Amino acid sequence: MDRLSFDLATGQRTIANYTITDDATSPATVTPSSGILEDLFDLRPSNFITVAVGTQAFRINIDTGASSDTVAETSFLAILGHNFEYADAVFKFEYSDNADFATYTGTNVSFVGGGTKSVAVPSGNSFADFVVGNVITMSGSTSNNGTFTIASTPDDNTITVSESITTEGSGDTVTVTTVTNVTTTGNHTKIINAAADSTAGYIDPANNGWTLISFTDPGTTGTNQYKRITIEDDDGAGSNFSQAPQIGAVLMGDLIDFPHSPDANLGFDIDYDGTKIVTSSGGSTFANTSYLGSPAWAKSNPWVLVTSAIENEGSYQSRTYGRRRYNMNLSYVSDDDLFQSNMRAGHGAMVDGSDLYSQFFHKCLGSHLPFLLTIDGSIVDSEGDYGLFRLADGGLFSKQIAPHTWNTKLNLVEHW
Repeated sequence: MDRLSFDLATGQRTIANYTITDDATSPATVTPSSGILEDLFDLRPSNFITVAVGTQAFRINIDTGASSDTVAETSFLAILGHNFEYADAVFKFEYSDNADFATYTGTNVSFVGGGTKSVAVPSGNSFADFVVGNVITMSGSTSNNGTFTIASTPDDNTITVSESITTEGSGDTVTVTTVTNVTTTGNHTKIINAAADSTAGYIDPANNGWTLISFTDPGTTGTNQYKRITIEDDDGAGSNFSQAPQIGAVLMGDLIDFPHSPDANLGFDIDYDGTKIVTSSGGSTFANTSYLGSPAWAKSNPWVLVTSAIENEGSYQSRTYGRRRYNMNLSYVSDDDLFQSNMRAGHGAMVDGSDLYSQFFHKCLGSHLPFLLTIDGSIVDSEGDYGLFRLADGGLFSKQIAPHTWNTKLNLVEHW
């Protein structure tokens, strides 16, 4: 369930809260050479942006606007319709509660804690980008590695944290950061086309097409209001891309499992609904086709992983047509699996609930928003099991068949 399009659709965010910039210390806006910023968030992967070869490293920045870690949490990232193999591009995904993603590495730094002081030699340091409330991660010290919370506004030389810390000398090279790098090995699960790069903390997709990772957002113990995806050439941020990078859609949000399995009589159809048969006055029939299937993505057919560009003959021959549909009944669903116990509950239940209403119907706004679906969660690494779908019926329809027990149905139709 995509958080980005949901926030845009409900007015909680505007496109001004989502930006593309370079990775300079004072970042400048990057304007796509084709397409517009909005194309990244319209959930139409065939509608892609192109970034110029010479842009070098650039970032897609997301301000969720949520100071609550629970409200801002996400658990998956999908980049659809990309050509990262063709462009020789790698990416990393980070989040922070600090808009500047502040990091300091050096030997001359002083930390003050709850009654215990850690002393180094403060000389020419600047913590101007660190703010009260930032959860920082300290590494490289002798005895104070870990997570701490900034308690007061730092001066140029000193960070004061809420927790007690121990005394240490000035010789350590200490890193203090407000940033969590999700794409660091161990911080995420690789699902589709997400091989680790030789540079730590980056993902290097082996194919054009799309990439999917999942992860555990820290929730109430983390720092996650701001998210950013940094994309750069495999040779580093100072190198031009091999080809102009292209991206069709970015999805970021909640990965959910339905709490109840459908009945065994699941319906699966492939509908060629773009064709109408016209009969002439003489009785002859003609096919009038407005579309055959999903449009091609930047350098691949939809949901296909390829190392070659789509222009080759094999890509055209492997193209699939038609629109997928799933029709399913869910019988004997307990009321707490289908509904919230309090249908007007606060935001915590809407974000972290386990019922179909809050986690599915609410987050796709009925049939308004598409969602990324795999019908079989046990085959999560098979790209052919995925697609963008909408709720065809537009709402939640249910019938009580016993106390606290309900029947409902879901009709899902492929979206492009």
